[in-house]
Amino acid sequence: MLDYQRPKEKAVAIHQAMTPLTNLWLDLEAHELEDDNENVDWVTMREQLKLAVELLNGEREKLDLEKEMFSPVAVVEEIVRTYRKPYQVKLTLCKPQKAITLFGREDKFAQMMICLLNNAAESYYSGQIKREVAIHLEIVARKLYVMVIDGGRGMYWWQKAIVTQPGISFKQVKSGIGLTQVKQILSDEFDGCLKFLSEPHLGTLAVALIPLN
Repeated sequence: MLDYQRPKEKAVAIHQAMTPLTNLWLDLEAHELEDDNENVDWVTMREQLKLAVELLNGEREKLDLEKEMFSPVAVVEEIVRTYRKPYQVKLTLCKPQKAITLFGREDKFAQMMICLLNNAAESYYSGQIKREVAIHLEIVARKLYVMVIDGGRGMYWWQKAIVTQPGISFKQVKSGIGLTQVKQILSDEFDGCLKFLSEPHLGTLAVALIPLN
């Protein structure tokens, strides 16, 4: 379930599609400097453009095939059940939410949830013994609110403003990729967004907001 990304394959696909597009652009740019358009090889240009479109459509179809209807509640329940960090995780649900389905890639949703859970679990001060993380799912006005709450260090206003930027981390073990990935997944996969409510020394509420179709 957690085969999150194919960075190498994705890079190859992008390179394959961009090569004919680059050739087409260079040809057009070269012919713009010429007065005689009779020498323009329109057949070759058309073939390059056709190849690029076919490659891009093929990659898009692969991504579409990976999408399906899935239960976000079932994904969250499985993650909580198998979570290995030494923190207490509490999940709260209402009965109607168990019937919720999302269309998209289940592995991307799981990756998003694990990033949010790790971020919350690692937000506590190193000396704190009791480290609780709560996950709450709620539907309001045809929107799914996935809330992850911790009682850790919290954030100042300026930290909230930059926390999703690449390379930014306020934890002792710094990677700076978790919340950036969450924001990207929400935007690209589910047309959603990420919001924070946080107070220094009191904790953070991270909200993944996903519209329901």
